[in-house]
Amino acid sequence: MLSCKHDNIIKSLLLAIQLQLSVLHASQKQIKMDINSLGNEIMIKGSPKQNLSLFINTSSEFIFKSVINIRNVTLEHVYQMMSQHLGIKVTASKKATLRTCTKLVCNELATLPSVQAFGPRPNAIKIGHPLQESVISGKIIKGGNCK
Repeated sequence: MLSCKHDNIIKSLLLAIQLQLSVLHASQKQIKMDINSLGNEIMIKGSPKQNLSLFINTSSEFIFKSVINIRNVTLEHVYQMMSQHLGIKVTASKKATLRTCTKLVCNELATLPSVQAFGPRPNAIKIGHPLQESVISGKIIKGGNCK
């Protein structure tokens, strides 16, 4: 008798969890639709390019990003490394290729919490210093987190 009562309690709890998961899933779908709608609305209204940079347009949805100029900061570092450190002349065609590749990579980076922690206006010093410290101290950067 006691076992049957426990089974009923467990079943009730599992049903309640399943119901809450369904509600959560529906809420997530609604939030994604709202974000996509907002992104589309911004594009339709022809808002300034600056506002569009707040979103990453993936194949299926818009993702909000808080770091709006990470690509420019990264490109500055790449150009500097190529010209000063590697002695490679950065031509217009190389810049175009770098811009395309950097855009793809930085869109992914902008979604990482460790990158978002730099805030909306990171600069070379803000990004470079923690990276230098982690390399000097022997920490490994993996998955956006220092270990």
